[in-house]
Amino acid sequence: MTQQGAVLQGYNNELVKCIEDLCMQKQELTKEIQQAEEEKNKLQHEIQVLNEELERVCENLAQKEFRILMHVQRQPLCAITSTYLEEWRDKIKTVPRPTFTHPIPPYKASVNLAQQIDNSG
Repeated sequence: MTQQGAVLQGYNNELVKCIEDLCMQKQELTKEIQQAEEEKNKLQHEIQVLNEELERVCENLAQKEFRILMHVQRQPLCAITSTYLEEWRDKIKTVPRPTFTHPIPPYKASVNLAQQIDNSG
């Protein structure tokens, strides 16, 4: 029986060693999991910061693009307006100015006034 006891004691020692190894592996895995969780949290924070920065950059870019678009659209409009103004100035210069050599007779003004009074009454 002592031989069977020795065999059982050997199995028991082996089992204790396996349990200790498993506990060490569990501690190592727990430590690795904690490190991975910390890295994950750190990366998530960096992603959030980068997303906020990206949002600011995109908004700034959109504002600059809008200003460029307004400037680009304004230039042709100013050129067209300037061209039309120059054309109208040239046309106005060629139109003869009216000269009033005969004043309006006073009796026509009084006839028109009398007609307006009759029509309103």
